[in-house]
Amino acid sequence: MKDWVEMLATGLGVLGALILFGYNAVTARHELRRKHAESGRSLVTEMCEDREVKNAFALLDMEDDTEVALKDDAGGEHATKWETAIHAMRDTEESEKAILVRPAFDALFYYFALFQNSINAGLVHQSDVDYPSAYFIRILGQYKEVFGSYVEYYELTQAKQFLERWPDWKQPVPVKTWPRLRRAADKTN
Repeated sequence: MKDWVEMLATGLGVLGALILFGYNAVTARHELRRKHAESGRSLVTEMCEDREVKNAFALLDMEDDTEVALKDDAGGEHATKWETAIHAMRDTEESEKAILVRPAFDALFYYFALFQNSINAGLVHQSDVDYPSAYFIRILGQYKEVFGSYVEYYELTQAKQFLERWPDWKQPVPVKTWPRLRRAADKTN
């Protein structure tokens, strides 16, 4: 009887240890996932607070034929239209508009490269940096000829890898619901 009790106690002890081990493994996975999400939120917040990225967002999000005020280093504002911004991205000269427009998209592509690097390193998941990236990548995709050429020319490989994660970059969504994009795309093609 004593051997039977010892065997039962040992078996229950082993079973308890296995359950505890499994619980700790699940808890550790949840904690790691929480840290990934927190890192992603931190990166997205940093991107959204960047003055240059705010300029890029303003350009990408502007309404039909309106002007957007791009902020410079001194706190001044410079009115710019979307078509002017697109031409500035293609311009090899350092025009006044290019000096404001290119740094905006350079900053955006910098963060996209940072996101890609963080995904590659296993620090974040794509879903952690999905918003607002996916929204703006959808708009960038409508001008893939311009922005894709820019990314290629300056060899922004990690930014390119990040862009290529989205179907809206690889196969841009038809512009039927994007009147400004449709008109501007007609003018740039």
